Amino acid sequence: MSAKAFHLICIFLVLFVSTTQVLAWTDDMSSCLTEVFMPSHDKFLTDRTIAGSAFFSDTTVLCSADVCGKECKDAVHSCIDDFNLTSATFGTSSSSAFETSCVDDLSSTSASVDTSSTSAFGGHRIEFTFNPSLIFHTNKFLRGDNPEYRVMNRAITYKLKYAFVSLPQEKTFVHPECYQGIGVAHHHFNAQLGNPFSVFLFQGVRIAKFSSSLTLNYEWNLGLAMGWNPYNAVTNSSNRIIGSKVTAYIDAEFYLSWIVSRNIDLNMGVSLSHFSNGNTQIPNAGLNVGGANIGLAYYIDRKQPRAFSHATQPFSAYLTYDLLLFGSWRSKGFYTEDGPMSLPGTYAVCGFNFAPMYNFSPMFRAGLSLDGAYDQSANIRTEHERLSVWRQMALGLSARAEFVMPYFTIAAGVGTNVINSKGDMSGIYQVLALKIDLFHDTFLHIGYTLHNLKTPNYLMLGLGYRFGNRKP
Repeated sequence: MSAKAFHLICIFLVLFVSTTQVLAWTDDMSSCLTEVFMPSHDKFLTDRTIAGSAFFSDTTVLCSADVCGKECKDAVHSCIDDFNLTSATFGTSSSSAFETSCVDDLSSTSASVDTSSTSAFGGHRIEFTFNPSLIFHTNKFLRGDNPEYRVMNRAITYKLKYAFVSLPQEKTFVHPECYQGIGVAHHHFNAQLGNPFSVFLFQGVRIAKFSSSLTLNYEWNLGLAMGWNPYNAVTNSSNRIIGSKVTAYIDAEFYLSWIVSRNIDLNMGVSLSHFSNGNTQIPNAGLNVGGANIGLAYYIDRKQPRAFSHATQPFSAYLTYDLLLFGSWRSKGFYTEDGPMSLPGTYAVCGFNFAPMYNFSPMFRAGLSLDGAYDQSANIRTEHERLSVWRQMALGLSARAEFVMPYFTIAAGVGTNVINSKGDMSGIYQVLALKIDLFHDTFLHIGYTLHNLKTPNYLMLGLGYRFGNRKP
């Protein structure tokens, strides 16, 4: 079977399953239409649930049931029991708090408050996506300077991902419908680049809600891609893009999610991917691709939202202090009058960051960082050249900003060295990192630095501790 035929079959399956789910869900709606409204702080809600697919806004209190008749009544009673309401009145008047075609004899009830509910939106999901993409021509090798004179334009990626959506209640208030998990992918390029597989972590969250069934979301992926056809001085000398069999895989996606049924979402958007080995091996020009993102997500046990409101304690801004120790290795490359040069072997890198960070909200913090680094390759130009440790150390200051998510934090910074800012240590540096929560105050740091916005620098693999942390 040709690759083009396989791609067409994948598209047909996604559209066919989506269509059948819409028809099935529409039939369910006609047999059991359920609308639930409950009061919160003397206000009536405007959100509704239809046929058991319940979706909530940031200011609502919602309760629903996905059944008819007696089962519907029992489900509604159990939902009320989970809730901190003192007098919820159910009736059929214009001011009633509950209207349904399934329940006809609920009159009134009182429920005690239960603040121990654990999740606002729960479930496990499996998603299949494919990404038809264009390769960005950042190097002459991609533009046709290769043994086949091939202009490398197209790529496609197939992904299979598992995610869990259940989060602690206090985190879900800030990040509604957040999910995270692990995935695998196959990236189809060509014989000269290779067709690698990748394993990655990912996390996504809703950005905006347009209706009860349509949302705008974003997602990031971070992992390792294995199985490239890398640079080889004898067999693949023109490949100056990928210099190692294993690279990092970084991907960002923005997509619209349409809730087709209780169990199925159809996702469509755009994605941007980057492959690089973090300068651990030369050459390392990196590969960038961008294109469409089309996916079908199946929820194994999508649960209804539990009833809750935003009557939480107000957030008070506070300071935290992050101390990070990191280390890695790198290759050394530079440009001369005769063209690019690379030195054999690898060189050690280590350092620290100390960053007082002001927590403006539960999801954003920013501050300044004191950055110390030792780069064994700094300022050398020959294989056997040795410099004093002082000439390969620097101390810098950088501005930092962090987007705080459950379990993960995305960090970015830009700075310059203020002590020993000479040669390779001059100019400005940029940092992009992912912090992974290990314990309440300890985090794993996976980061990368650039020099002057374009030159790959080195990886930052480390362990950090956060002083003064109030995050749950």
